[in-house]
Amino acid sequence: MKRIINKILPLVIIIFYIVINNYNLYKDSGKYYIKDKIIINNNETKILNIRNNKKQKYIYNLYFTSNKYNLNDLEVFINDKKVNNDVIKNNNYILFKTTINKKSNKKIKIRINSNVRDKYNIKINRIKYNTKLINYIKKKSSRKAYFIDTDSAKETYKFKNKYIYVGNIPNNYIYFNCKNESINSCDLFRIIGIYKDEYIKIISNKYYKYNEYNIYDRNKYFIKDSNLILSVNDYIDSYRKFNNKCVKNIYKCNIKSYLTSRKEEIVEINNTKKTLTSKNRLKGYNENSLYRPVILLKKESILIGGNGSYNMPYIIK
Repeated sequence: MKRIINKILPLVIIIFYIVINNYNLYKDSGKYYIKDKIIINNNETKILNIRNNKKQKYIYNLYFTSNKYNLNDLEVFINDKKVNNDVIKNNNYILFKTTINKKSNKKIKIRINSNVRDKYNIKINRIKYNTKLINYIKKKSSRKAYFIDTDSAKETYKFKNKYIYVGNIPNNYIYFNCKNESINSCDLFRIIGIYKDEYIKIISNKYYKYNEYNIYDRNKYFIKDSNLILSVNDYIDSYRKFNNKCVKNIYKCNIKSYLTSRKEEIVEINNTKKTLTSKNRLKGYNENSLYRPVILLKKESILIGGNGSYNMPYIIK
């Protein structure tokens, strides 16, 4: 009997090791957490059993953590169904999106076939079902009075009656003006902040000629009919507390924020149009200057994906 056990035990250990390495249980509760990354080798299959232990429904998105992978060199199969590489690319490398009810689980089978010997990192992004973007941002805001330096400015902080993004590299990217289901059809914006708990202010990541003013037609997200111009006060807020002199005098804003002007840009100060240079100098209004459209989003906007980073911008509906 002892000999039989000694022979069988190594086999049991091997089988257990294989199962553990190919079956990942991602529990989602106060005691457990979703792993940051799922690593899959080329020509390997993994089964994820995502368990939602929460008392509410959640949306789960599976992302490639990087867009460095050459999609022409690989095939992705989700639940034995091949995913079109154009769909992956056009959806910012989202492989799969699913909804899991409370106290439920869902098995997801992933296989990546590739001629290149590589490891592929996949991340699970979780968002509470029907979460308003405005509430999500507020929940992630800093509880500290101010950030210490620009590199720590990952989220917002509350200042008076608003939550504002500050610093050079905050996670405030958002897709807007999507023309169809593909994220590739969206424009990239940055979130400036939440104001009076009534709306979210966003700004285009792209410059336009001012004669193209109101390039964005009114849609279900708009509060106002027209596009706005960047306010100098919002601009200064993005530097707030990193440079006290800057708050009092825009010329003293000698470090970078995500709103630092890269061009000569039309801005608004005291209901008057001015031109802001890339060296933080204000001069007279020039109609040939460029502008970044500013949009006010309704607070009812629902978040369905992303974490605000450049690789995973927020997605709303």
